[in-house]
Amino acid sequence: MSTDTVPLRRALWLFPFALTFHNLEEALWLPGWSQQAGALHPPVGTGEFHFAVGVVTAAGWWLTWMASRRGGRWLALAAGSWVLMLLNVLLPHVLATVLMHRYAPGVVTALMLNLPVNALLLRRALAEGVLTRRAIAWGAAVVVPTVAASLPVLFWVGRQIQ
Repeated sequence: MSTDTVPLRRALWLFPFALTFHNLEEALWLPGWSQQAGALHPPVGTGEFHFAVGVVTAAGWWLTWMASRRGGRWLALAAGSWVLMLLNVLLPHVLATVLMHRYAPGVVTALMLNLPVNALLLRRALAEGVLTRRAIAWGAAVVVPTVAASLPVLFWVGRQIQ
């Protein structure tokens, strides 16, 4: 079955699955890798990273559920998450891999899952007229800085509860 025949409200469930696999790849290797990443990534402990990535993953599932049930602004926020994950393919994963000349945790799932899944979802939302470019830009303008600002807080909370 082609993904073109699946309604967007069902296809959008590809996002949390891709996010989960991506975050699992990072959870396995990023804390150790970050100890030698220099300016590309601050060192992060396993416990604090696992806490942060767990919250972000749960938020992705919740946001997808809300978008599938309510649409509208929730779907625009979900699209903002798709944009965030597309940006995440390049920054930091591909860039870190190129600059360090070695594997950066998350690059495999970023290229094999996040890139195609999130590009597909954005393309489908626009093609079906479910979202406009303006709505997607609004969602990205809310989600990208919110997630960027929340990560240091989540790492801090993760350190506190260890």
